[in-house]
Amino acid sequence: MKSFFKKGLAVSVAAAVMCLPALLASCSSDPATTAAEHMQRGDRYYEEGRYREAVIEYKNVVQADSKSSQGYYKLGLSYIKLGGMANLSSAYRLLSEAVKLDDGLLDAQVKLGEFHLISGELDKAEAKAELVLEKDPANFDALILKGNILIGRGKAAEAVSLLEGVVKDNPSEVRAAMALASAYAAKKDFAAAERALERAVRTDPKALEPSMALANLLLSRGKPGKAEKVMRRVAEANPDDQSVLFAMADLYTRMNRLAEAEQAGRKAVELRPDNPLGYIVLANFYSATGRTDKTIETLRRGIETLPNDLQLKIRLAETLIDDSRIDEAGGQVDAILEKTPRNAYGLYLRGRLKLVRNRPDEAADDFKAAISEEPSFAPAHYYLGIASRMTGNVQTAKIEFAETLKYAPSFIDARLALAESHFVSGDFRLALDEAEKVLEVMPGNPKANLLAGEAKTALQRPAEALEHFRLVMKAMPDDPRGYAKAGVALYKMGKKKEALDKFEKAISLNPNLVDVMGLITTHYMLEKKTKKAVERVKRQIRKVPDNPYMHRLLGRLYVSLGDYDRADAAFKKALEINDALLEVYLDLGALYTLKGDLDGAVAKFKKTLAANPDVIRAHMMLGIIYQRQGRLDKAKESYRKALDIDPEFAPAANNLAWLIAEEGGNIDVALSLAETAKEKLPGDPNISDTLGWIYYKKKAYMKAVSLFEEALEKIKNVPDVHYHLGMALYKKGDREKARKALKKALELSGDFDGADEARRVLAELQ
Repeated sequence: MKSFFKKGLAVSVAAAVMCLPALLASCSSDPATTAAEHMQRGDRYYEEGRYREAVIEYKNVVQADSKSSQGYYKLGLSYIKLGGMANLSSAYRLLSEAVKLDDGLLDAQVKLGEFHLISGELDKAEAKAELVLEKDPANFDALILKGNILIGRGKAAEAVSLLEGVVKDNPSEVRAAMALASAYAAKKDFAAAERALERAVRTDPKALEPSMALANLLLSRGKPGKAEKVMRRVAEANPDDQSVLFAMADLYTRMNRLAEAEQAGRKAVELRPDNPLGYIVLANFYSATGRTDKTIETLRRGIETLPNDLQLKIRLAETLIDDSRIDEAGGQVDAILEKTPRNAYGLYLRGRLKLVRNRPDEAADDFKAAISEEPSFAPAHYYLGIASRMTGNVQTAKIEFAETLKYAPSFIDARLALAESHFVSGDFRLALDEAEKVLEVMPGNPKANLLAGEAKTALQRPAEALEHFRLVMKAMPDDPRGYAKAGVALYKMGKKKEALDKFEKAISLNPNLVDVMGLITTHYMLEKKTKKAVERVKRQIRKVPDNPYMHRLLGRLYVSLGDYDRADAAFKKALEINDALLEVYLDLGALYTLKGDLDGAVAKFKKTLAANPDVIRAHMMLGIIYQRQGRLDKAKESYRKALDIDPEFAPAANNLAWLIAEEGGNIDVALSLAETAKEKLPGDPNISDTLGWIYYKKKAYMKAVSLFEEALEKIKNVPDVHYHLGMALYKKGDREKARKALKKALELSGDFDGADEARRVLAELQ
């Protein structure tokens, strides 16, 4: 059972993050006096445990005196006390600034080392520990840090030796005994670990942390009764301590005694109804046990009791977004921003709402605003990356995912997103590196295994890739992706029958997987079993008759067999199901060219329009045919007529945008049309290519590159797109990648539009 009580400084991202605006600095004309006054108030608030108020005062200190190392240091400590990912990220940044100003702030150095340790950056953590110990060899915190680093490096025996000395020199320090227990546990000496924790509990029977650690160890060793006794003793010693009740609830949750866990959580709320944390922890319990309605009910009750508490509103808004209750979430977000218009978390949540509503450009503006308020706000960087990826800007997405990891190195989703973005860009080695970093800490992570397997397949290491896909199939036996990817790896290994079995298993799990159906038919075509290929697609169409892409696949099979009439019928059937499929119009245009009867096709579509001038497909097909005939004015006229019927008809908007851009027309009109097409059909690679080419002409080369890379993810063997990518990379100054892209374009074909230019630039780059 997943635990809902978050040990340590952070309860949840939303739970304790509240980015309050800094108050205006004092009107005093003397900055030193102003800073001193705010420092004094900040110190008082910090001692009283009023950390939000302390944050405001310490912010005013560094505003009045940007060289105040103590101001940055104490502001960082306050953010640590607040907890939550965004606040901890801010703490790291502020402590880093403090030690830049004064490297003698040893406590700040140790805390930075602890951040590095938590993030798995052991070399950086060790550098901080050694820096402090060089100046103060007996520094307790630095010695504990060094011991934990040794544990992290797998040097448990050295850690035990070091920490036994620390315990001997500091017999009354609970943390020393706890660190020693961790070292014993790492050494697999659990009896010694238990004794060390029992000593820590005896040293301070009222301290929660050692009792929790001992209870956790006992529970892991199959001693739930003893674990409960330990926690009951500390609860009896602290009858009015809400955090002890949180810990009891956590213990019962992990023992799967959910009724008692809920009772402890509810008692914690009753004990301190004026503390928002109680409602948040109880809400986390309900969320962890899949009771979303109870989560929302608890948070609403907290807001009724504490109507001005932003933490509760933030947590409620985020829960509503996660539960797809968008309108309700919008009301909460509006309330947050009405009270604090520059609240970073409120801006972030509004951005998430806009993402759900498919408004990624507007969402990006909100994420940027949140980052402006809190530069180290990792979730805002992550979702800015998501928004950038949605708009085709893969390069910006990669930058933002990397920024996320700078502030939150253990943010798994961000690392996976970065790996995926590298893969889309063709940087398979980098994609594999990021996926393997996830697998170091989560060996069974299905998405990381999928990405690692795909990267190894692309790097021509199919046997290694297959091992990753086997883990995916084991972890997710009802997910077709593992089987499909395993099939590709097996095919590359020459194991065609096994590969075909995997493809069939994948499509049995999801009968709409046209890409997998394409792999099956490709196998039969390569084996010269053309009739079997056609029959296999027909059989699939009987299972999913309303899937237009299956009809398109059948049409393309018929084209390859020279059966143009059946191909024509299959393509038209696809358009009957979905008349907005640009690629099918292009297929039909290519088919009529092959048949050598473009004029006859024009006559047929004109006859259709004479009977009914609002048949949008007929206008679209006329535009396609006219374009193939080089009658570009007639093509544009047909596309405009289609757009008169439906101004958001993506196929016509895309093709008209292309013609306007290629003929040197109004590039902004072309951009508007292409963006309309992209909004309606965000996954169409032809539209990504068009939009990318328009950005290329506008000299926005980074955006262009991202869109071409996105297109090539789906249409890998189209020379024009490789040419476009190569030219954008060339203009951007990335000569090596430009050379590879242009070379690939010319390998695929020597006579596409722009082939001569590709040869000229390639010669320059050689």
